[in-house]
Amino acid sequence: MPFLNISENGDNFANDFFGGNLEGVRQKLPYLKRLGVSVLYFNPIFCARTNHKYDTSDYRRIDPMFGDEQALVRLCEDAKKLGMHVMLDGVFSHVGDDSLYFNRRGTHGEHVGAYRDPHSPYFKWFTFRHWPDDYECWWGFKTLPNVNEMDEDYRRFILEDEDSVVRHWVKKGASGWRLDVADELPMPFLRELRKQVKDVSPNAAVLGEVWEDASHKVAYGQMRSYVLGDTLDSVMNYPLRDALIAFLTGQKDASAVARELSSLAQNYPKPFLYALMNLMGSHDRPRILNVLAGNDGSDIPRDQRAHHRLSPEERMIGALREQLMLRFIFSVPGMPCIYYGDEAGMEGCADPFCRRTYPWGHEDAQMLARYQAMTAMRNAHPVLRTGECVYLAPCADVLGVIRKNESGRDAFGSQAENACAVTLINRSAKEVVVYLTAEDVCGAKTLVTDDGQTLSARGGAFSVKVKGLQGMTGFAE
Repeated sequence: MPFLNISENGDNFANDFFGGNLEGVRQKLPYLKRLGVSVLYFNPIFCARTNHKYDTSDYRRIDPMFGDEQALVRLCEDAKKLGMHVMLDGVFSHVGDDSLYFNRRGTHGEHVGAYRDPHSPYFKWFTFRHWPDDYECWWGFKTLPNVNEMDEDYRRFILEDEDSVVRHWVKKGASGWRLDVADELPMPFLRELRKQVKDVSPNAAVLGEVWEDASHKVAYGQMRSYVLGDTLDSVMNYPLRDALIAFLTGQKDASAVARELSSLAQNYPKPFLYALMNLMGSHDRPRILNVLAGNDGSDIPRDQRAHHRLSPEERMIGALREQLMLRFIFSVPGMPCIYYGDEAGMEGCADPFCRRTYPWGHEDAQMLARYQAMTAMRNAHPVLRTGECVYLAPCADVLGVIRKNESGRDAFGSQAENACAVTLINRSAKEVVVYLTAEDVCGAKTLVTDDGQTLSARGGAFSVKVKGLQGMTGFAE
């Protein structure tokens, strides 16, 4: 179980380790394939002092506890044989104070790194107000000195050299980069990064951590748009996550959420919208099961959160809501993302307690079966991946989405079978009857639900019963 070891500035030292490596992931590829996974996104895997690895010490080396470069190459090769890809986490706004480049702790020798030697080749990467102890750092954490991304040497090292960091690991088999705190990277840096990645592999993806509407947001006093095709291919879809949590926990009604999601869809170009990373949980948020149960442990002292557990009643309501959120995430444009262990029913408070080890042999069988069913449903129906999208709010407690391929074309104008699917989720404990016109579902006369029921239209409309705290997805026939 993760434990807290607090530093002088309140940060967790994060120096407890529990094993696990790239070879272990390679051996679990069959499990991931059965789950329906097509992309593996890793948190940082490069050398670093902590267990979370967001304090990079050497961009050129896989952390030895995970393996070596060949272990990553083997994993990428075997994943691709199964139709899967590997995406790496790029942390380029800061490094670790224990890094080869900064070397505050003297790990790499007395005359290596900007902290130890003002004549270091890395000195210009950093901003010292007074060398060596007063320097710019990420959010005030002295363990994470900020870098100057526009320094020529840093840009060559990370981006521009023939074997730069971003180029090297794509050459070794990675299928792209997820960029940590993308808002803190200068736009010229992002443009050059995308250019270099695409030069190595045109199909490699560049995905950014952006928490708001990425079409127009202010970051550090500047208006930024990431949707123009010159910086990011897409972003993590936190607005969708936040909206669904608010809906399922009663903070917003369906009409408000439908408006938010419709606005987002209108602001994003289709290639960007359909490549969104639609996440439910992540490494720096409490487990989604806790969040949806209404008990993420935020109201108890931090040192008591390791042993915090949901009551049976909380776990039941959280699991039912999680299955509703899951169904919706798998029914909308973008790439559904499963944070490891959510499919096994794991619970936990905020970081580091959301990062417990996977419970092999002790999974929540019902939750795992639901995740497998949703991945199978999406993989079996192309309309859920490329169909046009319309959001519905039949009443305050029911949120819906209709996906359509009409006239033999999908959302991108490519040839596709005429198809239509409707998903409805009911957050209330009571059964709700929803009426859909045949026109809503492409003129269909019947709807076949994902659990095998057949619904017939009467008088040009469908009467759909959605049980309390349940959902349905129907496919037009």
